[in-house]
Amino acid sequence: MLPVVIWGIFGNLSLLYIIIRNSYLHSPTNLLIANMAFADFILLFVHPWIFLAHDFFQNYPLGEFGCRFEGAFECGVLAASVTNLVAISYDRLNSIAQPQENRLTINKSKIIMITVWIIGLLFAIPLFIFRSYRERQWSDFLEQYCTEDVILTNIYWHIIIIIIVWIPLGTMLVCYITLFIKLKQYETVVLRKMKSVNVQYKKQVAKMMFIVVITFVICRFPLAALIFYRNQLLKTEHIMQSSTIKNQVSKLCASNFLLGFVLGKWFFLHIMVCIEIFNFCKCRH
Repeated sequence: MLPVVIWGIFGNLSLLYIIIRNSYLHSPTNLLIANMAFADFILLFVHPWIFLAHDFFQNYPLGEFGCRFEGAFECGVLAASVTNLVAISYDRLNSIAQPQENRLTINKSKIIMITVWIIGLLFAIPLFIFRSYRERQWSDFLEQYCTEDVILTNIYWHIIIIIIVWIPLGTMLVCYITLFIKLKQYETVVLRKMKSVNVQYKKQVAKMMFIVVITFVICRFPLAALIFYRNQLLKTEHIMQSSTIKNQVSKLCASNFLLGFVLGKWFFLHIMVCIEIFNFCKCRH
């Protein structure tokens, strides 16, 4: 986990610095990528300390505010990040399917950036309301723990996996398949008009598509499985066990985004190059 956190913080800060310092990089899509990098950075910077608090202390050490803030912060930032990811994916798909129409503008990008954080805030509210800090006095020990209303939040967690698993996966698959089809259609043009160009980019795109999708599935499907398992525990009234599963889900949720967005940023930087090749070939055609 530590190498991923350090590399993620360094990579996201570097990406933000490069985009901010170079005005020619202030394109609509790059602004969305910077917004996603910022969300990724604050998650990487804050969440490891929450992990340490859980691991180093027998009791819950963050108190009432920490209990409510922890879950709200995690899910709010993750929801904002993945909404930003969906917006970028749709923009890239639009650039491929309709390169001369409905182009994203700077003003539209700013509106999207504000909107994704509003969406993140809306998804953070339920956990801030329905989580609570509890104390239980034993004969020789004061137990301190953070819990939630598992009946009410059960529906909430199923909505969360739709937002951070199924919708992003569907969007990515549509974008990747569309890109691959378009590149295949124009491969003949590249071979005929640009004989000196190495068309191995198509194989690289296919390999990239496979790696990113498989990584997405490996990282995120266990999260969905744990939530469904938690639901079964609730049906059999294993409330304490479900609370343990909830903590595992929270850690896995953060971990999959640490890995997922590192690959995601690499994908978008690579795919933008492929789109430029595609548009150039279309102009030559």
